[in-house]
Amino acid sequence: MCIRDRFRPGYKKHSEVASEMEWVKELFDVQHVGESAISFCLSVLTCVGVAFWIIYGGYGLGSLPIFLIKGTKSLGQAKNEITNDLIKIRGRYNGIQEKYSRSHTKISKHDQRLINNLKKHEKLLNRKNEYIQNAETEAGRLQSILKILTPFRYLIGLTCLAFSLLIFFSLGVTAFDKFMNSKCGLSCGYLIEKPTFFNPIDKTLVFASQYFPLDYLVFFVLVFYIFIASLYGIIKVGIKITCITIYEIKRESTLPQALLMTAFIMKLILMVLATQIMILSPQYATFGTQTYSVGNKEMMCTLSAASQKAKTSCSMSYVSIFYNKISVSLPFFSGCFLYTSDAADDLLCVDLGGRRIIQ
Repeated sequence: MCIRDRFRPGYKKHSEVASEMEWVKELFDVQHVGESAISFCLSVLTCVGVAFWIIYGGYGLGSLPIFLIKGTKSLGQAKNEITNDLIKIRGRYNGIQEKYSRSHTKISKHDQRLINNLKKHEKLLNRKNEYIQNAETEAGRLQSILKILTPFRYLIGLTCLAFSLLIFFSLGVTAFDKFMNSKCGLSCGYLIEKPTFFNPIDKTLVFASQYFPLDYLVFFVLVFYIFIASLYGIIKVGIKITCITIYEIKRESTLPQALLMTAFIMKLILMVLATQIMILSPQYATFGTQTYSVGNKEMMCTLSAASQKAKTSCSMSYVSIFYNKISVSLPFFSGCFLYTSDAADDLLCVDLGGRRIIQ
């Protein structure tokens, strides 16, 4: 972070920037010690959730659309595969038995181990076969409904893939915009007066806010999708410490401790999501559709226009005030949140690209 901040275009020393960005400190009033302590505690908790957001959020956003597009095997297909595997196992077992029955010799240790392994595998497949048969009797109607909904599953999968790509693009564009165009850099958490580059999610939300409550609906769908994708990532990856699996999330066999950890992780991810919203849609989350007059022109509100010196009617949302206060008073955390969006984007690309290469 320090190296990237030092050599980025437009870098200035802190002493040169201080006079230019004095209005920022007046705008966000960062002198209250008690509020700074609360912001520090919340920032620490959010930074803990950063790792979960990168691992589970990035993985879920990349793998959930692929899962919906590919789908899973039907019960009939799984049953046919198990039947074929059982036929092969029994054929190998009978072949070994016939070999020694003809020669009337003692079974070698290698073949005995092979027979034992075949019996274990046969028992496992029989259990799976019984489970599938029970599932067929219990979910007969459900399977017929899922077959009808198969074309819609592809459509939902492609829609989720489009959402993931939009999230990836919007996070990357805003992070690049802040990194390139912030006058004060890391010293103020890469604050910028207004977005410079085109951000599709931000533009969509700002446009939808003109037709209330359309923007609420779009925002709800976006947050709900990220929530479901993160939860899907936890289910698939499991709760791990480094490479060691601590808990697994399985149907009807999840431990209570695993559910408690899942709830705790999702709470931290939602805390991180509150900061990522400022990167996903900076203009909408800060000012919405507010404008101010400059002569005969109507301009979108900016941070400098919202300052007391500007004397405009621009008012910031409470979420943006809280986030930008952290950026000014605790710039390290703001830089952490910004680079977090890059890391989640990288994992999403690796997941999508890796699955494309492997499959």
